[in-house]
Amino acid sequence: MSEDLSQVFQGPNFALTFLYYFSLTTVIGVFGSVQILDWSFTAAKPYQLALVLALPIALFSAFTKQTKQIDFSFADPRQFRMSLNDTLTEFGYEEVGESDFDSESQLTFVTFERPGLAGWYSGKVYVAIAQKKAVISSRAAFIRQLQKRL
Repeated sequence: MSEDLSQVFQGPNFALTFLYYFSLTTVIGVFGSVQILDWSFTAAKPYQLALVLALPIALFSAFTKQTKQIDFSFADPRQFRMSLNDTLTEFGYEEVGESDFDSESQLTFVTFERPGLAGWYSGKVYVAIAQKKAVISSRAAFIRQLQKRL
């Protein structure tokens, strides 16, 4: 199981995240412009405005909110776990769950999240730890910050 540890977490990629935010922003933009600017649903202007707004918002959201993961190799699992816990605590995350998936390969899953309202916006951090490898998965913006620290 630990050979394909990088395949443990599969979250939404760039294309799916872009499609989600683009379609959601377009719908909100159309309804908002019809209500606020008193345009008709049959006119082209609400759709044009919505598309102009949706494209940069969707690109930014897809770039920062897509799921990314990083792989780590280490010699001592306890040392890695302590270092990871300290680093995530500095970012405001707390461990909320742990489960042993496979006792044969010693695969452990750990979930971290921010408490309160901040947790809704920042997402969770998922960690799979095997004997000498670990995979951390979260939003792309946070993974970039974490790579600089670890």
